[in-house]
Amino acid sequence: VSVLYWPRGRPMTTYTTNIRGAPSHDAAATDADPDRPEDLGVAGDWGNDAKLGFMRFLTRFVMDGQYIYVDMLRANLAANLNFIEVYVEHVKQFSEALGAAVCERPTRVLPAMEEGAAQLARELNLYTLLSTHQDIQVQLQWSTEPVKIRALALESVAKLVTVSGIVVKTSAT
Repeated sequence: VSVLYWPRGRPMTTYTTNIRGAPSHDAAATDADPDRPEDLGVAGDWGNDAKLGFMRFLTRFVMDGQYIYVDMLRANLAANLNFIEVYVEHVKQFSEALGAAVCERPTRVLPAMEEGAAQLARELNLYTLLSTHQDIQVQLQWSTEPVKIRALALESVAKLVTVSGIVVKTSAT
């Protein structure tokens, strides 16, 4: 059991598990390597493991006796808002392996998480009858300190980082 504080200062208590459902103090969880897909759960398929793990997270993460992410998904889709805001800290609390994969390999894991959210919405019949767009965007909220743009190093490339400022120009190279 661990205690994490919600951004508004309310404490929440959860049971931390890895993606396989074992306690996080289990040897399998502490030896997990986000570079090895088999450490994410089901038989070494990045997309499938992240999708199933995220679906499990959405349906099983409880705070103050409420399934906050299923309720948020239901409310957003009822209002025809096809996104869900997820706190990275909650994902890490639920599954250290999935949390590490989100931070270390966001370009591989985020599309699978979005596919999992859309599949869950279809399975639970959360889409409205008038809904024409059945993709769901996963928006990550992260309470980490921003890194200065000039302080970014090679090891930060392709990883999830927080920077402060405004993007004024991008290029394809």
